[in-house]
Amino acid sequence: MRWKSQVRYFLAWSSIPPCLVLYRWLYRVAIWIAVQAFRRCPGIVAVYLCRGGAKKEITPGVSDIDFILIVGPDAAERKQVERVFSRLQTLSFGLIPYHHTFVLDEPELHFLWRTTPFRRYLFEEGKSTWLLLHGRDVRSSLPQMTELERTASCFAYMNYWWAEFADFLLQNENCRRDPILRRSVCFKAVADVANALHALRTGEFCYSRSEALEREDTPLCRRLQAASASRIPSRDPAIEEEVYRYLLKAFLDLWDTFRRRPSCWSMAGLLKPLSPRPRRPKRRWRNRHLSKSAAIWPRSGGRNAWLRISSGAPSIRSTAAC
Repeated sequence: MRWKSQVRYFLAWSSIPPCLVLYRWLYRVAIWIAVQAFRRCPGIVAVYLCRGGAKKEITPGVSDIDFILIVGPDAAERKQVERVFSRLQTLSFGLIPYHHTFVLDEPELHFLWRTTPFRRYLFEEGKSTWLLLHGRDVRSSLPQMTELERTASCFAYMNYWWAEFADFLLQNENCRRDPILRRSVCFKAVADVANALHALRTGEFCYSRSEALEREDTPLCRRLQAASASRIPSRDPAIEEEVYRYLLKAFLDLWDTFRRRPSCWSMAGLLKPLSPRPRRPKRRWRNRHLSKSAAIWPRSGGRNAWLRISSGAPSIRSTAAC
């Protein structure tokens, strides 16, 4: 909406002391009010503050106040928590965003860890950055991430930020005239993709966006840092084009690695490849009980293809899906 863009522009323009101190104090007040509302709900197990608010990377007018709520198994109590959460989103004009995936019970938390690589990445980040504001800490019950899980999670997280960049800067009409939101998406996409690539290369997770840009120290990262520090935002098509090319190159490098070394699950062989499957001794296939057409079939490779599938080797289709 246009009025939100104008408010966002005013907050970015006026984010200097003492206004900046006032804005951050208002963020803390909003967090306190939300926690008090959640505490009164029955069935609350834990209230976590996550993302930029937990990492103290709040940009007035751009940053949201993100919560993850852990609730008990009772469905009625969960519905009440969701109603309170939705009401807070309305009263805060979207500053406290609500989605049904932000409310979880403990079995659902473990299920998403096992089955959803993108959420696994967020939960792994939560082990280091989420702030417990109320209740019992349930993060310690999550298992350690394996090498294969880390690789899949990083790929899913990179794919998420490509989708966000494409949606906000290439497709969404509401963002075309909002320079602050466009600048923020460029900054976050490059920093978070750089952090995911760093985790692929080294096996170590880093969740700070400013540290990611400082670590990469490329001309694009320096331009993004300078643009984020500017109080008067303006659209820079050159930066957006450079971010677009950076994201494409990151993905093309990954897919080129898969094409050249399909047994390797990482960037450019920086992680160890999977151990090769031991070869089975070849067997002679006697065809005396088969018809003539069936006897011709193994010479065309059909039997060998069937043996490859039955032994568990991935087909081209399944390899592309991974």
